Amino acid sequence: QKQLLTIARAILADPKRTTPVTNDALAEKMLVSPTYLKKISRKLVIAKLITSTQGTGGGFILARKKQK
Repeated sequence: QKQLLTIARAILADPKRTTPVTNDALAEKMLVSPTYLKKISRKLVIAKLITSTQGTGGGFILARKKQK
């Protein structure tokens, strides 16, 4: 499971990314079931490592520390 978390963070940390990644797109890139990824993603959101946006254009993005 730690390997999947590392892969998810690496994909979401892409500096070129400007929009959230959907659960299905992330699952496809990681070669895992979308259902399984939802369980992992929920833990990452609770841990505040990623943020989740619902609705059209929603998905996951890597949580960033606020700049001072």
